[in-house]
Amino acid sequence: MTHQAAALQTYNNELIKVLDDLHSRREDLNRHIRQDEEEKEQLQHDIQVLTDKLSRILESSQSLLCLLKKEAENLNKATDPRRKVH
Repeated sequence: MTHQAAALQTYNNELIKVLDDLHSRREDLNRHIRQDEEEKEQLQHDIQVLTDKLSRILESSQSLLCLLKKEAENLNKATDPRRKVH
């Protein structure tokens, strides 16, 4: 009976050790998950900021392109020899 009690105690000790290890692993995984979620949120924020900047750049580029086309058209009209009055 003493041998069985010792074996049972050994199993219990091993079980406690395994449970402690699993608990520690779970805490590590939860910490990594939280860090990854924080990084994800930061990246999403950065993406939004960059998307907004890109949108403003595209709008500005479109405005400049329209202005350039209009000025080129005006320049062509002003320098077109057929339009000059003699």
